Amino acid sequence: MRQTYSRQHYTDRQIVDELTYTSYATQRDNSPEVIPERWGKIYGVEPAQLMEERYQAEQEEKYGSCKMCGERHAYEDMSNRTCSECREPDLADYRYEQRIDRELMASSR
Repeated sequence: MRQTYSRQHYTDRQIVDELTYTSYATQRDNSPEVIPERWGKIYGVEPAQLMEERYQAEQEEKYGSCKMCGERHAYEDMSNRTCSECREPDLADYRYEQRIDRELMASSR
């Protein structure tokens, strides 16, 4: 559940902005197949870009790239920032090598 705010500390505009962002984030969560640019047709291009930046920052806090495999998903071990598969000894080295190979291929382009 998202944080609630007291009206006495915020202007009407700030409240509307927060409700709009909450709607945007909920729609992004419910429809991940819709690319962010398409939401600009609903919310407006510039507001959608700002909301997407905030959404991505929040997602990075909640779901990040595993330091072993580089894939984005919920951290299983928040102290080490590793996923459950990478904590398995047999898979950890293999997944780390895959990540390095992907990075090398991307940098050679």
